[in-house]
Amino acid sequence: MINVKSLKEQVIVPSLSKMGGKYNSDAAVNLLLLTAAAESDMGTFLKQGLELVSDGRGVARGIYMMEPPTLEDTCKRFSVGEMKLAADPTRLIYDLCYATTL
Repeated sequence: MINVKSLKEQVIVPSLSKMGGKYNSDAAVNLLLLTAAAESDMGTFLKQGLELVSDGRGVARGIYMMEPPTLEDTCKRFSVGEMKLAADPTRLIYDLCYATTL
């Protein structure tokens, strides 16, 4: 389990600050903390299921449990300022700032 204060101060707040504008808010910080808590037990689980959606257990990744199709769609549709991110499902597991930005 990731320490809540550390996640907030060392990952979420800096990531949202880099994104700027409407993304940098207390409400966004709280939403991300609660999502991580609900989806991965604050980082206890970083990969859900196997590699196939048909396994019935999902394929979500990272502390926020994003599925690869959602990741691909998000990366195609959105950019934040100068940031354009490539879809990398494995990166959702090991790069907390990447996962937070998405």
